[in-house]
Amino acid sequence: FFGWGLKMVQPIAIDRSKRAGALKQILKQGKERIQAGRSVLIFPEGTRTIPGKERDFNKGAAMLAASAKTPILPVVHNAGHVWPGRTWRRYPGTITVVIGSLIDVEGKDTNQIHEEMETWMRETMRKHP
Repeated sequence: FFGWGLKMVQPIAIDRSKRAGALKQILKQGKERIQAGRSVLIFPEGTRTIPGKERDFNKGAAMLAASAKTPILPVVHNAGHVWPGRTWRRYPGTITVVIGSLIDVEGKDTNQIHEEMETWMRETMRKHP
């Protein structure tokens, strides 16, 4: 059942061992989905991160937004406290989700979009640990 449900949301499956190929998949399939009126969810850190630890943000979301000429809606959450990575163990607690303002891409290059997105996300994560 899980597989059927996953297929219905049409995820962009990527091969993390082939970074260049993964980025091409995100850009091609992501743009197709956006043009079809669908939303694309990208986790710029690539995987769950230990709360309080920072990882580099990938530029895939900024590249896709610039290519598709569509704004980014940044979102952060602190689910790592109750749903840590690399384990099936879950803990009771409250997850805080913060939704930012749209980041317009008009007249901006990938680096500018990425920097604006990353700055907002990091500042917001520090405010809502």
